[in-house]
Order: sequence, then structure tokens, then C-alpha cells
Amino acid sequence: MIEFAIMICMSLVIAVMSISSLTIAKNNMNAILGYRTKKSMASEQAWETANHWFGIYTGILTLIMLGISLLTASSYSVTIMWIQLAVLLIGLVMSVVLVEKKLGAPKND
Repeated sequence: MIEFAIMICMSLVIAVMSISSLTIAKNNMNAILGYRTKKSMASEQAWETANHWFGIYTGILTLIMLGISLLTASSYSVTIMWIQLAVLLIGLVMSVVLVEKKLGAPKND
């Protein structure tokens, strides 16, 4: 049961990341909160775009993680925890790749 609690806590941490990217960090470029890479900190527009999309992607990841936790709550095991960890890592990497791709996309001006 401790594994279940750990994964719920991890889901909540991702939810906080998502919410902070969509609210606090989106409108205020800083060195503490938000999606911070060279590309995202290049301009205010890049910062807002990066935090908007990172918040959306991590929000989706949170829903997936919570869904797995709730669907498997009655038969939770270490194997399911490892599956969730894999989903989490893949999801975070995909979020970064997708945000960086959006930041690097050519502008249609």
C-alpha cells in the first residue's frame, strides 16, 4: 500500500508543476518557478508559450498517472509502480521534447 501512496504523491507533485506553469510562472519570468531552458528564457513570448504548453502536457500526464493509480488501487503492486514510473519518465521527456519543438517551430508572420 505504501507504493500506492507514493504514486499518488508523485501525481500531486506533477499537478503542482502543471498548475504553477499555467498560472504563476506563465506571467512572471523568474529563476525559481516554471519551465526554464535556454529557449524558454529567450523572450517573454517564449516563456509564456513554454509554460502554457508544459502546463498542459503535465496536466495530461497527471490525469494519466491518477487514472492508473485509481484503476489499479485494489491490486496495487510493485510491478504497477514500475509501470507508473516508466509512464512518468516517458511523459516528462515527451513534454520537454514537445515544448522545445514548439519553441523551435518557425514563425508564420
